[in-house]
Amino acid sequence: MKQKFILIILFLSFNLFSSQEKFDYFDIPLEMKSRESYGNVKCDSLYYTKDIDGESIDQAIEILTKTNKFEKDHGKKNYFSISRSEREYLISELNKLKTFMWNDHLFPNSKALYFKELNINRNLKQDFPTKEQKLMCSIVYSFSKPIYFRNNKYALVFYAETYEDYQSINFNIYDVNSVRIPTEELASIYHTNRNLK
Repeated sequence: MKQKFILIILFLSFNLFSSQEKFDYFDIPLEMKSRESYGNVKCDSLYYTKDIDGESIDQAIEILTKTNKFEKDHGKKNYFSISRSEREYLISELNKLKTFMWNDHLFPNSKALYFKELNINRNLKQDFPTKEQKLMCSIVYSFSKPIYFRNNKYALVFYAETYEDYQSINFNIYDVNSVRIPTEELASIYHTNRNLK
């Protein structure tokens, strides 16, 4: 399933994350509908992680300390650049993410886990009658609050999906200046796929 189809970020105000009660970052109705359109799969709940993957944060920080240019279009010589002060700010904010925790029951019919549990305990799959249900209903989403920079024109966001046997992990920069629901990244700071088997 394409990340840009699943990931919907709603930025209602720049103080959106001052209270988790105002949280509106992930469009659950759209996500549930996308599952239903994939083999007519209906899931009773949605899994997400309370925390962010510390290893991925460290990787993003390491990359930021080495470069200030990030590829915008894979294979093309088109880059997004950040200033030294932006780099220092982003690294500082990434370090804060290491201790950030989302609340339980952030969404209707949702269940929160810790990121480290995903690599240890893969017993999220219930006894579903079809392969599609086993795949779709055991997806676990991980995401950070946005880190805004350059006068709130851009945001750095952590986003990951964990399936039965692999994880797709991303730290992407989104242009949020004119669009409040960005679905495609402007540039990627860090991306990896991990095999969990």
